Amino acid sequence: MGDSTIRGAHPVIRAIVSVAARIAASDVNAVILGEHGTGKELLARHIHQKGREPEAAFVRLDCQDLATRAVAIDLCNSAIGNGSGTGAIGGALERARGGTLFVDRLESFDTDRQFQLLSTVLTYAASEHLRLLAAADLNGAGRSSAAVELGLVEIQVPALRQRRSDIPVLVRYFLDLYADRHGVSAQRVETAAMVALWQYDWPGNVRELESVVERIVVLGRGEVIYCRDLPPHIAALGQYRAPDPPRPLLTA
Repeated sequence: MGDSTIRGAHPVIRAIVSVAARIAASDVNAVILGEHGTGKELLARHIHQKGREPEAAFVRLDCQDLATRAVAIDLCNSAIGNGSGTGAIGGALERARGGTLFVDRLESFDTDRQFQLLSTVLTYAASEHLRLLAAADLNGAGRSSAAVELGLVEIQVPALRQRRSDIPVLVRYFLDLYADRHGVSAQRVETAAMVALWQYDWPGNVRELESVVERIVVLGRGEVIYCRDLPPHIAALGQYRAPDPPRPLLTA
């Protein structure tokens, strides 16, 4: 399934990891709220892997994909009748039996459709030993009132700009990850460049940071990362720009 480690030492992150551990040790269903790119699926996988049956199936059901394909949720009860799963929703429930169903991008549906989908999943889960974890993007349709009304425990994941102290930790992790993946030497970040990374607000959150660091690893020009190696809109936030390498002297 891959690495589901939650990285960071910010107090909010430590609190989330503690809550996740208690959820994992129970049969509680939860809804994870956060901006785009904050790591909601990573947290869901973390809960699953720390749970009682980490080897069981973890199945992701994408509500945006369902909405795009105009899947009629009001038909899902008949689709899973008598335990025979058919269609996108019924099939996902069947595959997740005994494990975790992760209902992602819940904000793609209005409140009524959210309620209908989650109610159906919870009814199925009650008899099939299945955990429901849902996620909603706070940049989308807002909080999932349907999930809270149905008794799902709510976890809020902070935006990266709200836990800036974790940026150096994440930068180091992604530098090592992509250096190994792309077969290049490990790099270190010069002070001004790290200041720029710290100051940037990261509207795309951890996902955007990961993308920027991979770009740096692939396109980097040396063992040290300077402001000039960052995207211009981020580099401009550094306190100073590293000097360009000296040009050779011209002789007559």
